[in-house]
Amino acid sequence: MQNPVSTIISSALVLGTIVLMTACGGGDSSDDNTPAGPTGSQPSQPSSPTPTPSAPTPSTTTSTPTPGPAAGDATQGKADFNSTGCAVCHGANADGIASTGPNITGSMTAGIGSWTLDDFTKAVRLGTDDEGMQLCANMLKYNAGLLSDAKLANIFAFVQSQSSENMPTPAAGCGD
Repeated sequence: MQNPVSTIISSALVLGTIVLMTACGGGDSSDDNTPAGPTGSQPSQPSSPTPTPSAPTPSTTTSTPTPGPAAGDATQGKADFNSTGCAVCHGANADGIASTGPNITGSMTAGIGSWTLDDFTKAVRLGTDDEGMQLCANMLKYNAGLLSDAKLANIFAFVQSQSSENMPTPAAGCGD
């Protein structure tokens, strides 16, 4: 009598082989998918190859959106930035205030120049940065009822239009 474990393993191997052969065309090594004709018959006319969709290249599946011109109105964004209270912590030009709020200008080195509108939205709505890490507790969160998507896009356009290398001292407990 055969060991039950051996029977299970053998069955799994046979089943796996059948699945692989089915997925690979049953072991037929011909280049086209036309069935072989009977012996002695005329070869079938080659059919035009069926284009197969190419797999996405790694650069298209793993790339992150490149920041570009923001979709909002930077002029209106400046007014929204001030009326919403952003300037209280981040300064009138979004270049930060020591111990209050960081530089959020379009600067690639000191600000948030690499952020997308989606990154900025998550920061404002959820309090997370572009890598999903929690921002400082003093960062106020604004839901869509308090700050519409349109105003948020305008504010993002404004801060991205600003450039400053100012790097103020972070607030206590933030960036230590």
